[in-house]
Amino acid sequence: MSRASASRFQVRATLPVLMVTAFAVATGYGIALPRLPALLSDLAGAGGEAWRSRHVGGITAVYFGAALVAAPIWGRLSDRLGRRPIMALGALGFATAFVASELVDGLPELYLARGLDGAFSAAVAPTALAYLADRWSDPDARARRFAWLNASVLSGYLAGPLIGEAVAPVGPLAPYALPALTAALGALLLAGVEPVHPKAAATGAAGRGRFGARALLLALSAVAAGSAVAQEIAVAVPFGPDDAGRTSASLLLSFCGAVMFLTQVIIFSGRNSAARAVRLLRPLLIALAAGLAVTPLASGFWPLALVIAVVAAAGAALNVLASYLTSRLQRGAQGAGLGLQYAAVSAGQLLAALGAGVSQAAEAPVALWTTAFLALVLAAGWKRARLGADA
Repeated sequence: MSRASASRFQVRATLPVLMVTAFAVATGYGIALPRLPALLSDLAGAGGEAWRSRHVGGITAVYFGAALVAAPIWGRLSDRLGRRPIMALGALGFATAFVASELVDGLPELYLARGLDGAFSAAVAPTALAYLADRWSDPDARARRFAWLNASVLSGYLAGPLIGEAVAPVGPLAPYALPALTAALGALLLAGVEPVHPKAAATGAAGRGRFGARALLLALSAVAAGSAVAQEIAVAVPFGPDDAGRTSASLLLSFCGAVMFLTQVIIFSGRNSAARAVRLLRPLLIALAAGLAVTPLASGFWPLALVIAVVAAAGAALNVLASYLTSRLQRGAQGAGLGLQYAAVSAGQLLAALGAGVSQAAEAPVALWTTAFLALVLAAGWKRARLGADA
């Protein structure tokens, strides 16, 4: 193979390698969530359903809390040290911590393992987005690749449960070993990805003038991500820790992942897709609020699947738009900006996990309705023209 052919192959392989690595890391959350009730029930001194609900929310919150703290740090480190080593370190750290979460036998150790898992996971997706932003400046090319990367992450979150159930007959460690090995493979393949050179951060009045737009995008990121977590926990916990309940929850969450993947790929395909998608922000927020509001009223597999599809589709598209518009606002060092955006995502997930855990224990849909209200507030106050020029 000639040097030119090798270079073209390297460029074409970049996005698949990033997607595989990000997907493997994201499946860790998807696999862990429906298995947490059973893991907690097996611990010494385990309590009843209310105790289990609180700790499902608490452990999920620790995962996202660690990501909230770590993501901006990883982003700045990737600006200094390069994208590839930070992604590889995150993937390898995830692999180790994720397997450990199955092997521990105490509640504090389970919290610690899930916290480390969240911290290392936060090094992968935002750094991969920063890499894509460095590599592709054309709006549609960047938005399209952001959509594929985000689709792999979000579908990993939600396809993970079904993957876990599929490999569970191999052994209790199999659902944890498969994503860990895939992530480790991704870390090795990253060595063959074409290197990029992060740009220096811009300073001055232009950056300060964008503060309002940046704050709006951070709020959008938090609400879109938090909505998915609030709904996931609302769906997963009532099914209970037994095999049948876990399988039903896994099927619903995996269906949600498929919807997310297809939505992002469809919306961000074709010419002028970035500008077209920006015009959908307000309708997507309204659809998100409606889906969350009616989730507590849905009963049975198919009604739940329908409301999950609405929330998944809207949340997935909003997540991509928040990441994409953040990259367009950012001048220079993409790692810092996208790391902060990922921290906002984690903050929304953290608050949603805490709220959903308490809501489930109290048997009241407060978390779902609060998130729906926040989505409506954003829809009412959204200034499309302010960000549309940056698309």
